[in-house]
Amino acid sequence: MQFDTAVCATSALLVFEFHTKSGSWYLDDISVKRSDDSGDEIIKNGGFENRIFNFLWQYSYPPIPSLNALLSTQFCHSGKNCFSSRYFADDNHYLMQNFTIQSNTRYTIELYTFCKGEPDLFRAMISFE
Repeated sequence: MQFDTAVCATSALLVFEFHTKSGSWYLDDISVKRSDDSGDEIIKNGGFENRIFNFLWQYSYPPIPSLNALLSTQFCHSGKNCFSSRYFADDNHYLMQNFTIQSNTRYTIELYTFCKGEPDLFRAMISFE
């Protein structure tokens, strides 16, 4: 997936939304780079190998705000760890990261996702500031 930044944008928020009828989503190897390959990796801990969520990745499950995200060692694309969603009845949950971007620049997003169970919704969204 590619996106172009808005003229005045200096930061972006990448949001993943998850929902399953049963089972879990697994997310790994998230990458955001300039499309011309002249830049470094922008996303921090995109492979979840540092096992740190606070300040890098934010997890949100609105009905229970204090609930923490899960890391998994199963169904990962590479490395030892990946993000694992949870099955919560009819509620969606979210994984987010803010990052800095340059105006008038094209970026490429790559990721690996897998659903074990009955998938219902996986969505990636970007907002610009």
